[in-house]
Amino acid sequence: MWRLIALALLAGSAHAYDLVVASSADRTTYCCVAAESVPPQILPTDGTYFTVEGDVYIFVTPEAGIDSVEFYIRTSDGEYGTYPEQIENLPPWDYKGGTEVAATPWQTYFTPNGLYVVRADITFTDGTTQVIEGGLGIANDAAPEALDPDPNIYDGTVTLSWVAPTHNEDGSEIPPPPDPAALAGFKLYWGVVPGNYQWIQDVPDPTATSYVIEGLAPGTYTFVGTAYNEAGIESRYSESVTKQVIGSEQTVPEPPTGLTAAENIVVYALSLSTNRVVLYPIGLTTQDVACDATQTVNGYYLVPVESVRFAEGAYSRTVFARCLGN
Repeated sequence: MWRLIALALLAGSAHAYDLVVASSADRTTYCCVAAESVPPQILPTDGTYFTVEGDVYIFVTPEAGIDSVEFYIRTSDGEYGTYPEQIENLPPWDYKGGTEVAATPWQTYFTPNGLYVVRADITFTDGTTQVIEGGLGIANDAAPEALDPDPNIYDGTVTLSWVAPTHNEDGSEIPPPPDPAALAGFKLYWGVVPGNYQWIQDVPDPTATSYVIEGLAPGTYTFVGTAYNEAGIESRYSESVTKQVIGSEQTVPEPPTGLTAAENIVVYALSLSTNRVVLYPIGLTTQDVACDATQTVNGYYLVPVESVRFAEGAYSRTVFARCLGN
């Protein structure tokens, strides 16, 4: 059963705890800084910012002695929202939730580049409280392009069913409307790799118990769900379910023929590392070249590496570009 998390108000105290950022779901490393794996990084508290990209995992450490944590975020020159982004009543104390084995990623590609301050309001088991903050900069090279479900192309469907929660995580009963803590709806998340969910469907109906997702391409998908209240507070993820989707092959259009890319067309390198299709601009084509229609990503097609003039310091063996053809 999904758990809707109740709101709590916190004050301040003086324990030695930090906000830490990792790039691995197990919270053990911050990878690929100077081509080396390094320990998770403490977010600075001196007005500076630790810069990240892609999926990151923010948590409070150490775990011992904490009863609950509320997480907030603001822009460097903005104000915190009225309601927390996440409330954690069980360790590990993750900004986006998770399990003991794997934290839930903050997919920063869906947050505008810029400077942010993350705040954790901590309540300790002895009843004292503390507020800690850390500076974080988001600097992604390109926005992701995900292959969205399309009923006009694919006919794969999945029906998800659930039982609505009746109590908050702290055991209190969920009140009826118009109380801000009343159940307001559900959100369904799914993707092709467990723990990385690039698609989301809002179901703004507290009486709903099922939803049909349509237009899925063939593949194996993992689904999770959450519940949220009138105040916008969202529960942790539910237990995941996995479903293989087999679509009708005749609904998929034939690939185009005779594709070419003109000179000085922007070319892109492809990344699939976080269960999202991300295209990074890295150069230009040097001449009219034939494109490979059998390898396509959201309307971009594979072009020969030898036809590319790469930007300084950039190179990839797999390069995609916009192409025209029959």
